Amino acid sequence: MKRLVKLFTAALWALGLAIAPAAYADPPSIIGRLNHLNGQVSFAPGEAPDEWVAAQLTRPVTSGDRLWTDNNGFAEIRVGSLAVRMAPQTSMDILALDDRAIQLRVAQGNLNLRVRRLSGDRFIEVATPTGAVVIRQPGSYRISVDPQGDFVLVSVRAGGQAEVFTTDASVFVRDNEEAELSGGRPQLYAAAQLDEFDRWASDRDRRLDRVAS
Repeated sequence: MKRLVKLFTAALWALGLAIAPAAYADPPSIIGRLNHLNGQVSFAPGEAPDEWVAAQLTRPVTSGDRLWTDNNGFAEIRVGSLAVRMAPQTSMDILALDDRAIQLRVAQGNLNLRVRRLSGDRFIEVATPTGAVVIRQPGSYRISVDPQGDFVLVSVRAGGQAEVFTTDASVFVRDNEEAELSGGRPQLYAAAQLDEFDRWASDRDRRLDRVAS
C-alpha cells in the first residue's frame, strides 16, 4: 500500500495536481465533525493511532484520525458541504484534511461520499488497497473494499465523475457506472442496483437537504 501511495503521489506531481508540501506544515484550517453515529463506532486520534475509544457525536476529526464501525455501526462525518458515510465493518483513516486536500484511506468496508461542491483548488482522494480514487466533480460516490483488500468497487451516481488509478492504468468512472479494481486495468460496468447502505445514505441526503432549505 505504501508503494501505491508513493507511485500515485508521483503521478499527481507529473500532472501538476500535487499539493505543495508547505500546505502540510501549517495547522489545518478546517476540520470535520462526527455528525451522525448509530451503533458501535470506534475512534483513534492521530496523536495516539492505536488507542481506540468509543466515538462521540459532534467530535472534531482531522488529519491522522482513524475510525472503525462495528457489525451494527454507521457513521457520518461532515466537512463543510461534504458528507462521508461509513457502513458497518468499515475501516477509514484520515490521511489529510485541510483547505486544499481531503485524503482518506479505506482498508475494508463501504464508504459513501456526497460531494455537493468542488472548487477548482480542492482535492478529494480515497486510497484503497488496489488503487486510488480522485473525485473530479460533484456527485455521489460508493467505494467498497472486501475484507481481504483484494477487490474494490467504485460506483458513481448523481452526475458525478471520478478517476481511478491503479499501478497499471487510470480510467474515468462516470454517472451510473462502476469500476472494478482487482489487479490490472480497472474494468467498467453499469452501476449495480441500490442496496440498504445506498438507501440509508440517500435518506441522510434528503434530511440534510431539508435542514439546509
